[in-house]
Amino acid sequence: MESKKGEKIYFLTGIKGMSAIVVILYHMLSAVYPPIINKTALIRPESLFLTKIAISPLNIFFDGNLAVAFFFLISGFFTAKACFNSKLHNSAEKFFKRYIRLAPYIFISVMLIYISIRIEINKSHEFAQATQSAWLAQFYTVPVKLSTALAEALYGSLIFGVCSMNPTLWTMQYIFWGSFYVIGTTVLVMNRNWKHRILIYTALSFMLFNTYYLGYILSVALYDYYNNRGNIRLSRYLYFAALFVGLFFASYPAEFPTDNTIYSIMSKLPWTYQVPMFWHNIGAALIIFAFFGIEKLQKLMSFKILLFFGDISYEIYILGFWLQNTLFANIFLHNYKKGYYGRGFLIAAIITYIILIICSVILKKVYYNLEKVCVSFYKNITIYYRNRKNEYRR
Repeated sequence: MESKKGEKIYFLTGIKGMSAIVVILYHMLSAVYPPIINKTALIRPESLFLTKIAISPLNIFFDGNLAVAFFFLISGFFTAKACFNSKLHNSAEKFFKRYIRLAPYIFISVMLIYISIRIEINKSHEFAQATQSAWLAQFYTVPVKLSTALAEALYGSLIFGVCSMNPTLWTMQYIFWGSFYVIGTTVLVMNRNWKHRILIYTALSFMLFNTYYLGYILSVALYDYYNNRGNIRLSRYLYFAALFVGLFFASYPAEFPTDNTIYSIMSKLPWTYQVPMFWHNIGAALIIFAFFGIEKLQKLMSFKILLFFGDISYEIYILGFWLQNTLFANIFLHNYKKGYYGRGFLIAAIITYIILIICSVILKKVYYNLEKVCVSFYKNITIYYRNRKNEYRR
């Protein structure tokens, strides 16, 4: 079960880049056109159109929940790739390395939002009142304290999923702990035959089917297949079938009742209460599986612009909510007060995306150096305690 260690899987980076753009668009639409996530919200002509799309297969182009499922699957896939090419030992070291990899991003994001609130350029409340977005209005309802911001920035969001400062960081807890699900699953399946591996994947999937951690189990299975695809012959039609079925499952509406829709039968599963999450996990996994066998799709998602977005996808995600409530909100409100609603959204969205990409590129460079400092610090601490331990033994 040896992997091609240096192999680049560009199309997954492209999918990750597209997912990052979709998440930001989803949050913008949720703030300006609430009916896409709440059918009873303020209705505008544009909202009626978006509402119809939201209960159709076309919702995959702005469904943030589906984009998150892709994020988790791809994150788990690359973690599994690393696991199959390294020795699995020293869990404490892996824990701290994973913490160092993610914590600086969270710290920067949370502190930027804290500062924006303190200097009063965060317009989320005024923004929510203008658009009547109940989703946006629920945030920052109590005074923000520096101690709260620091607690969330340093450990709350990453370890415990506490994210009142930046609600979109709820995903970081899954990304952090999900990597350990990947490591554990890899240990269980390593050096076993296909029959036993399939049984393990199936059992773990049933245990976690009601959580986003299901995506991490599926990601290991996907990498396992991808790594051994040269020894497995499947019909090209099977990949196309997986693609169409996956697209249908993935388009299950996350926020709308599905009665009297093409998805109604999918909502009647008696053994799951997180129905959208389940179908998004399964749908995203089937779509990625389909990509393994359809080269044209691989080329499509390997365009340079998508790879560029994929390389800065974490930065886009980390900075998105901060810019939405500052830059985007201020530009939209300026146009809204002049009577331009739809035009205000378009102008604000275009400018925000441009600034977001520029900031993401800068953050990536800053983060690269910050990560080097953190890793160096961790190595020095490790060496120090290791030497102290050796001296104690002597």
